[in-house]
Amino acid sequence: MATYAVIVITDGKQEWSKNYDNALDAVNSYNLFVDHGFCLSERVISLVEPNGKIHTKIFEYPLASAIH
Repeated sequence: MATYAVIVITDGKQEWSKNYDNALDAVNSYNLFVDHGFCLSERVISLVEPNGKIHTKIFEYPLASAIH
């Protein structure tokens, strides 16, 4: 069975992940992530397809460059 995964990395640490057995649920979950959340620097959301293709969204905290 094909498995899709949605993975959330916040400030370099894996914060959350979930596997799905169908593309529709995986894409719907991926699309729910629309902002930087509670990150201090950046939040990376990845959707991994069974064939290895990866779709990624990167959200940066608006003031991250001013902090570092």
